[in-house]
Amino acid sequence: LDLAIDATVPEDASLLIVPSPQASLLPEEVEKLRRYMNDSNGRMITLIDPARRHGMDELFFDWGVLVEDTAVIDTGTDFRAQGGDLIIRRFAEHPITQLLIDYQITTLFGQPRSVRVDPTSANDSRLQVYQLIGTSDQSWAERDYRTQNPAAFNPKRDQKGPVSIATVSSRNSGTELGITIPGGRMVVFGNSDFIANNRLRAFGNHTLLINSINWSLDRSSLLNIPTRRLESYQ
Repeated sequence: LDLAIDATVPEDASLLIVPSPQASLLPEEVEKLRRYMNDSNGRMITLIDPARRHGMDELFFDWGVLVEDTAVIDTGTDFRAQGGDLIIRRFAEHPITQLLIDYQITTLFGQPRSVRVDPTSANDSRLQVYQLIGTSDQSWAERDYRTQNPAAFNPKRDQKGPVSIATVSSRNSGTELGITIPGGRMVVFGNSDFIANNRLRAFGNHTLLINSINWSLDRSSLLNIPTRRLESYQ
């Protein structure tokens, strides 16, 4: 789907996935996404890496999500792999993560950015926004990651851990003629590396991705079924 060319999101689109945009979306592209999500009760999964300008702040504001320009640093020894990746052990109870919690499965992330609930979302009673994944107590969201080397925690500027790196949002569309109208759903991750080739098979990464898709599409019956082992992948 090329939003710069296509006039609208196709009517038969069940779900949009925006994986790691490398440049800021144009205002007209963002407006097409906002219409799809707000007017059509759309479903969307977005993965935003640190140091990438995405241009979707207004869209995320509509859904009570705050994607901040930070890089999350985690110094917890039990939360870092030998290669420097983050081992994620902290999950909020939610249909997407319940299987990981029940079986005590971790996930492996590259460096993420903070993604948390926008405090102003409390003003919209139709929205339900939850922080899904968190880092360790020894982590922080570094705002000066572009200029500071090595990174050091600044209590006046940085956000102390645990830091939220994924958020889910859903909107209640109410009922009409006694029929409940399904509302839109959005999942925002502050990292895309966890679904890249070298990490997709690691720990619970594949399960986290598939559960995010199933929850977005209201496939609740599939959420508690472990995903099949990956024999090959690209």
